[in-house]
Amino acid sequence: MQWVKEKRTGFTIVELLIVIVVIAILAAITIVAYTGIQDRATQSSLQSSAKQAYTKIQTYAVENNETYPTALSSIGLTDTPDVTYTYRTDSTTAPKAFCLVASRQSTDYFVTSENSSPTAGNCANMVGNPSFEANTNGWNAGGANVLSRVSTGGLFENGFARSSYASASSETAGNWYPNIPIVNGKIYTGSMYVRSNIGVTVLMRLEWKNSSGTIQSYVTSPTTTLVPNTWTRLSMTGTAPGGSATNMTITWQRSGGAGITWTAGSRLDVDGVIVTQTDSVVPYTN
Repeated sequence: MQWVKEKRTGFTIVELLIVIVVIAILAAITIVAYTGIQDRATQSSLQSSAKQAYTKIQTYAVENNETYPTALSSIGLTDTPDVTYTYRTDSTTAPKAFCLVASRQSTDYFVTSENSSPTAGNCANMVGNPSFEANTNGWNAGGANVLSRVSTGGLFENGFARSSYASASSETAGNWYPNIPIVNGKIYTGSMYVRSNIGVTVLMRLEWKNSSGTIQSYVTSPTTTLVPNTWTRLSMTGTAPGGSATNMTITWQRSGGAGITWTAGSRLDVDGVIVTQTDSVVPYTN
């Protein structure tokens, strides 16, 4: 007797699984490619928006005695679903300065009065009381110095902070502004203007801390010996570490060393403090 073999017309389980895997791989590749295209489109759009804003701001300045607009609405710029603007300006400086950030979701590009090329990052000042125009709120005094506000003679508008020593001191601790929120892995730059009535050597640093206030790491500016009664800008740049770091503190301090440094009646003045999510120093804006 001759048996007739049945003809197979379907797929095996293995073949179906192979097809499913191939489809999943192709879908993943498509999603990654689409996401990359979408990210580049967002970046290009924000760069264009920042550049157009820069042109409008500078045009306004030319037409208004080199004064930058106090609000973007005066040059016809408003937020849209595609771009949100952050704008800071300081017309009391010489030269006058501004910072503009064009943002969408977690992507930022900025321009400043000194940089017309849109750059990834955020130049908005993260310090809440950077030029001490009304008080020293938010700042903490350290060690033997007494922290106060001087109401006239500042670099920016009027006020500035002063740390005074009634008696000789060898302390290295200074004053600090705590709890600036950070994003792990992002680059931050801090700077401040300092002045002393003596030739003291000082530095500035950014400290990365966890939620309990424990320092995880820090970066410092170069140590600088101040020329008496002359404003000097200190600055540094660093990357926020991963792990448990959640915030940062900006502080000044005397460079370490033996012997009495602060003589009775000596002082250190501070003004124009700024911390930004950028990889370089930007013009000071409040």
